[in-house]
Amino acid sequence: MLQTHLIRLARDKSADRVKHARRYMKAIFEEAIEHGLLDKNPARKLALPAELRPKDKPVLTWTQLQEY
Repeated sequence: MLQTHLIRLARDKSADRVKHARRYMKAIFEEAIEHGLLDKNPARKLALPAELRPKDKPVLTWTQLQEY
């Protein structure tokens, strides 16, 4: 279920966003383990999807820049 969520994120979001989501999932489950709520981390074996979009690099046009 977690892997499916990462794959869905990879369809719309950039590689950096998917990597952050994976890191947060692992950290959340590690915290749950420390508090005794879980025995094992279900996110420990999450793999990054093979198809990751490149990082978004928005660029303003000269007109947009002059408006600011």
